[in-house]
Amino acid sequence: MHWQFNPFILPLILAIILGIGLAVYSWPHRQKPGVLHFLFLVMLAGEWSLTYALEMLAVSLPDKVFWAKVQYLSISFISVAWLFFTFDVTGRTITRKLRFLIPLLLVPVATVVLAWTTEWHGLMYRSVYLQQWGPYTILHQVYGPWFWVIIGYSYLMTLVGTVRLLQWYNWKQSLYRGQGVSLLVGVILPWLGNLGYLLKIAPIPNYDWTPVLFSFSGLMLYFAILRYKFLDLVPFARAALIQNMRDGMIVLDNQERILDLNQSAYRFVDDPKARVLGKKVHLACPVLQAPLENLAREGTSSVEVTPGAQGEQWIYELESTPLYSNDVFPDGRKSTEIMGRLLQLRDVTEHKKAESELRRSEESYRGLFNSAMEAVYIHNAHGRFLDVNQGAVEMYGYSRSFFIGKTPEILAAPGRNDIPDLLNRIARAFAGEAQRFEFWGRRSTGQEFPNEVRLYKGKYFGEDVVIAFAIDITERKKAE
Repeated sequence: MHWQFNPFILPLILAIILGIGLAVYSWPHRQKPGVLHFLFLVMLAGEWSLTYALEMLAVSLPDKVFWAKVQYLSISFISVAWLFFTFDVTGRTITRKLRFLIPLLLVPVATVVLAWTTEWHGLMYRSVYLQQWGPYTILHQVYGPWFWVIIGYSYLMTLVGTVRLLQWYNWKQSLYRGQGVSLLVGVILPWLGNLGYLLKIAPIPNYDWTPVLFSFSGLMLYFAILRYKFLDLVPFARAALIQNMRDGMIVLDNQERILDLNQSAYRFVDDPKARVLGKKVHLACPVLQAPLENLAREGTSSVEVTPGAQGEQWIYELESTPLYSNDVFPDGRKSTEIMGRLLQLRDVTEHKKAESELRRSEESYRGLFNSAMEAVYIHNAHGRFLDVNQGAVEMYGYSRSFFIGKTPEILAAPGRNDIPDLLNRIARAFAGEAQRFEFWGRRSTGQEFPNEVRLYKGKYFGEDVVIAFAIDITERKKAE
């Protein structure tokens, strides 16, 4: 092959260099969603730029035609690679499903075959010849019908992928808006150049600006990756969040950087107006540093966070959940690689207030309950003790826990009470009929003594119960 330097290859060389840089940078992230397809997209763009540059450098017509045919290895598949990339990065991988994969690849595969055999049928281009542009020669092609098929197909695949991206992106947040704009400009710009080439409105006749514009496309993609951390801050992470939910939700990567957060989580951000995505969580949310350290140290699943601002006080329960890769191995097993974690900050302020009120209510109730001079017993429908006061504890000499779950038989002096009649009285009291009777009990010391007992129906924390009041009538019996 004979070569001649052509200055129009300089933008192509820039595109190739940027493609190599993108591939090198992306390779360590290949396990993340969309990255393998992104690498495929970058390599196809680089191949197109390289082979078009070689076409420009070649002198003879056969050499130029050869490199033009090689270009179809990338031209045919690059729009499909964009489609795969957009679907994968938005959470729906279609390359693992043959019913989608095979039909999508039929047209690109057919295009490659027809490009290399076009001399026999003329479906890709009917004729080719060299056109002089100053001191340089440019390949001119008269396209056949299949060329317009692959062009229409490429535009369709690009449009479908772009619409998918537009639907899934979180355009309200500045970081994702920057990502989206950079990606869209990066993918649309080369096709605008291709459209200008096809409509013959390019400044240089028969010079395809599509691969040239891939240099600018590479810059936009590079900007999206480095400036907006696209490979780390993938937009479908928002599927783990519900923007308007009351709980604060923060997605972290393995380096403790904030990948995403919902509106409620901004309550914990030190400066809500500052850009927090991509920052370390302890720098963006200092109030969470101590709870997160405690979480790591204690190994517990949750801790309480109490941020305060402008005189307000809230109580949140912090929970940390690992986020696993969604990769699936060929044998069907799911990957166990942890990609980051989800912090959930549940607002328990009202719950804590209710607990505090209930505790104060219980303390008040317990104080009144225990201050009663009489022994007080709470029975359920089956006659078993639910609670007793301090008076009952002192009367019998047993601890409070001794009574719980037992029936009055345990306190009865042997042979001195009609137990069936006692249980019948409890049942009648539960039905609403007040009861009054004498009961002989036996203390923990074995001493037997008489009681006067009154039974009433009542409520105990919302449950129907029988409340028994008993007094020791030993002195009255002696007086009588």
